[in-house]
Amino acid sequence: MANSATQSCNSAEGYARVIVNGTPVATLGGPSACTRAATAAAALNSAFAAGDDFEFCTPSWWSDTAPYALVTVKSAKRGNSSTWYKSDKRLIVAATPDDSARPWWSVLVWARSIRDLVDPSTSSLYLPAGDGTANDGSAYTNRKGSNYGCGEPLNRGTANLEVFHCCDLSVAINDRIYSVPDRASRWVSVTYPATGRTAILRVNDVGPASWTGRQIDLTCRGSSKALGIYRTDDPINYRFRT
Repeated sequence: MANSATQSCNSAEGYARVIVNGTPVATLGGPSACTRAATAAAALNSAFAAGDDFEFCTPSWWSDTAPYALVTVKSAKRGNSSTWYKSDKRLIVAATPDDSARPWWSVLVWARSIRDLVDPSTSSLYLPAGDGTANDGSAYTNRKGSNYGCGEPLNRGTANLEVFHCCDLSVAINDRIYSVPDRASRWVSVTYPATGRTAILRVNDVGPASWTGRQIDLTCRGSSKALGIYRTDDPINYRFRT
């Protein structure tokens, strides 16, 4: 059966739903909910028609006004490792304050819901415990980090048994700080003092190597951009969330 997307609109109550293969995958709110849902459904149908690989349908940074968005990556294909670096994103829909007070959580749930329904099937994205709104432990300040997925040979899998996605809003943490369990992930708030930006991201991997003196790896085309393009070894702060 071919994949298809539609939308339903309840303008009286101010919400709309995006539907994939007959199942609702996202609920949008606010005065433009119906228009946004129609646009999202059209973008999904374009992705289906173009043959986008939904293994690369993930949360990502889209713009300063859409920092938590759901995208596909047009050129990335599971079977061709040379394409895993690609960043020609297709915007499906961005989370807004009308949809959620926790947009990082919402876009991950939307991505998981779509990936569960499409054919061919994709691997899992693991939802962390909690919604990322509460601090969990002490802050790690003035640490060093790096970017991963900018052109070096990529590990196909992550420590939690996901596929690595270069545009995802995810990070790796050094295993002296945190070892990621199989089929699990964890929220982390990351701040880049050089830009003043903070993003709520998802820990799904282990790295960088301890000998580098770095504690956190940012996805080159996702998390790094969310922070305003992080420069390797610049001071960076992070704190786990739940």
